[in-house]
Amino acid sequence: SRQFKQLLATKGFAGLSETERKAVFLKACGYKTSEISEKTGRSAKSVDNTLFRARKKLRSYIDGTK
Repeated sequence: SRQFKQLLATKGFAGLSETERKAVFLKACGYKTSEISEKTGRSAKSVDNTLFRARKKLRSYIDGTK
């Protein structure tokens, strides 16, 4: 979405850890959790948790609570 692309170009995206940025980028490119797991060498559960944390941070940024 347009809002997501704008967010990627702002400090909101910079608020993510390197691991979160990689996972979000790969997810935005259409990779499945299992594929992200393979590419990053992390378990699927770890990728799920990483994406959850990243979504929470990005949502807070979008909502203006952070």
